[in-house]
Amino acid sequence: MTADDLSGAEASTTETAAMAPPYVIGIGSSAGGLEAIRELVRNLPEKANAAYVVVQHMSPDHRSLLTTLIGRETRLPVEDVTNGTEPQPDVIYVTPPNRDVLLRDGKLTLIPPSMEPAAPKPSVDRFLISASEDIGERAMAIILSGTGSDGAYGVQAIREAGGIAIAQDFSTAKYDGMPVSAVETGCIDLVLSPIQIGAHLGKILSQPRNLDEFRSEDAARHPMTDLLQIVLARTRVDFREYKPTTIQRRVERRMTALGITGQAEYAQHCRAHPREVDALFRDLLISVTRFFRDPSEFASLRPLLKDLTAAAGDRPLRVWIAGCATGEEAYSIAMVLAEELGGIDAINRDRLQIFATDIDKDALEVGRKGRYAAAALDDIPDEYVQRYFTRVDDTICVHPKLQDVVLFSDHNICSDPPFLHMDLICCRNLLIYFGVSLQMKVLSRLNYALSSEGYLFLGTAETVSVSEELFKAVSRETHIYRRRVGARVENRALFSGSLRQTATDRARAMSERKGEHDAQFNRALFDRLAQSMGPDALLFSDDNRIVRVYGDVSRYLTLTQESKLTFNHTVLRPPLSHEVRTLTAMALRKNERRVGRTIRLSGTNLEVRMEAFPLKDPALDEGFTLITFRHDEASDAVQPPKASDDAAGDSARAEELQHEVRSLREELQQTVEELETSNEELQASNEELQSINEELQATNEELETSNEELQSTNEELVTVNEELHVSAAELGTVADELVAVLSSVPAPMLIIDPAMQITKANELAAERFRLRAPVDRPHVSQCYTPEGYPSLAELCSESLLLGRTVSNRAVSRGEIIEIACAPFYNDEGHVRGATVIFKSISLDQVADAT
Repeated sequence: MTADDLSGAEASTTETAAMAPPYVIGIGSSAGGLEAIRELVRNLPEKANAAYVVVQHMSPDHRSLLTTLIGRETRLPVEDVTNGTEPQPDVIYVTPPNRDVLLRDGKLTLIPPSMEPAAPKPSVDRFLISASEDIGERAMAIILSGTGSDGAYGVQAIREAGGIAIAQDFSTAKYDGMPVSAVETGCIDLVLSPIQIGAHLGKILSQPRNLDEFRSEDAARHPMTDLLQIVLARTRVDFREYKPTTIQRRVERRMTALGITGQAEYAQHCRAHPREVDALFRDLLISVTRFFRDPSEFASLRPLLKDLTAAAGDRPLRVWIAGCATGEEAYSIAMVLAEELGGIDAINRDRLQIFATDIDKDALEVGRKGRYAAAALDDIPDEYVQRYFTRVDDTICVHPKLQDVVLFSDHNICSDPPFLHMDLICCRNLLIYFGVSLQMKVLSRLNYALSSEGYLFLGTAETVSVSEELFKAVSRETHIYRRRVGARVENRALFSGSLRQTATDRARAMSERKGEHDAQFNRALFDRLAQSMGPDALLFSDDNRIVRVYGDVSRYLTLTQESKLTFNHTVLRPPLSHEVRTLTAMALRKNERRVGRTIRLSGTNLEVRMEAFPLKDPALDEGFTLITFRHDEASDAVQPPKASDDAAGDSARAEELQHEVRSLREELQQTVEELETSNEELQASNEELQSINEELQATNEELETSNEELQSTNEELVTVNEELHVSAAELGTVADELVAVLSSVPAPMLIIDPAMQITKANELAAERFRLRAPVDRPHVSQCYTPEGYPSLAELCSESLLLGRTVSNRAVSRGEIIEIACAPFYNDEGHVRGATVIFKSISLDQVADAT
């Protein structure tokens, strides 16, 4: 192929690209969108074969200046959308206020907006959906700064049609509601800043199916990682496993306070200013609590605390308040326990020990002082106020004896070793800030710290769902849990992160090791006893979990590719798994040994009979069942029948069948009872859920309506405010230019308004007419007039009345003074004021000229 052929091929390709129908790019934005749009259009390529349609939320009654403002930032033509406009390549179209725009048959069509009071006007979703339906993969979406979720449905339609969807990078958006909602749909191809979008748009459109090059720019290390590393290095507290949303909100607060817009810039600021790291650390701690928070939860806890005090006897009750903040909850628990122990005079450290811990040292200091604002009285029952507090001016002080039993300590629940043998642990409204992995780690520590009869008290928004194998709920209505006796915790997860150990800690550790040794000895005895019941056995909890294995039970288990690794009765072979559930339930219910029927395992000669031994302690609300396996090898050899054995065989067979019928009846009865109980619970739960759902739905509809109205109003106000800022800046520029013009005029000059008040004057005029700077709008008749000057008021009045230039000449102090007054007009042709200029000629110059 010759050079001419190559050039011809290139020309043909160019012509084909030029002849291709243009892309239509919908640019959706709301609050904060004007700034993003200006950055975007400033960097748009001049030749990209794309038409841009700006769909910006704005007030329906406001006269928008958006077209003018955008036009100043780009060389591309900017036009208002009119009904029936056919999009042309490399032209920016702006949707007018109080109209929705659609793309139909290749033309932009204006329609009335939705009549819903809070619906966005114009709607980004409606335009993007119509574009995807009309031109398919040649439709494209760009979602910029804004509140709400408008555009989220639209980007899904664009993605389904094969088009490209781009969202603004959250860190560059003034309001990230719309970009975040769009990204959460999973239909966004790229997340870039407005500048990057404009700079790379030509490349993106030239290769719409290969976006890896542009994604790599966004894959760099996130500044938040560096920031949390800086906090860790200074405070020794690791926030990397906290929930990202919690961290993000707190960081944004600090950035707003400092006027910093980028996270990378804020991270650099923290490197250079250690005090800012301390301030961020205090913000991240969120040390907020109250006395008797959630009174209904405390009401559920009181009877359990009564049982704990009764069971403690002469030993002290041990309580751990993890994440105590300023100590209100620690004192709340102390008051309730003091009431159970006999009042304020009955408590001391020999009877009650409360360990209140946190990593916020300032908050701990508040708790140690035990002094709170008088407003806290609203949360404390009146009977407790009289017995446990004293008023001092506008504060309340905790009783000294109550303070004496509460020990405040700096302790990190995520890394420091946990306390041991706790009767009650309160960890309320702390887990909600942790990620899943950190929740599991903390719950493991709390399980290890609890005594066998202890309770875990969580907040109303918290559960143990990530570690259900460690805790059992006391009831469905409360957030109080008990430790599962058979649960095992990895010790490595308990003691990582701290090397501090005092002499007292060492002594306590020795005592605890002795207690652990005794517990291990008792466990060994129990294991020996269990194995004596049967060499092969399984220990089940009351919810059918396998707690312990004795001997070799592999022949009774089955694990396949489809099996779920849940260590409960389902891992047994099918004939056994059905019967073990009935055996454990009946054994625990009647609290007696139960014997199952003989089962022959399929595919083997093994006949198995299970026995169930209940292990139930009245002091515990949890039971266990030991299942033993007894087996015989069945013989398949055919033996010649004997007449004497027939009767005995029939009798044994009949007895076995009767036993099997009894077992099946019990199993059926157990199943029926479980189904009835489950059905009643489900029916009650369903009725409650239906009622709650109706209330929530009604409340949600009201809140959505109110929120959408406020959001719509806020978007309109923000848009108007942005336009006013731009107009104010332009007016400031014009004012500066006017002052410069006045200063450069070589003759005295006045500017008056229609009321003949002087609004501006240059320095020569101010000096001649003795005006004070800045000019305070005196009337022309009130200012000083040199001797011989004509009446300025009459001259200006005549000019304003006739609407034309009026001049006069007079002689003053050896000079000929020529005065000219010229009116000026607004766009509508009305007189808005006049300019008065003075020109002086010396009489000597006139004589010389003559």
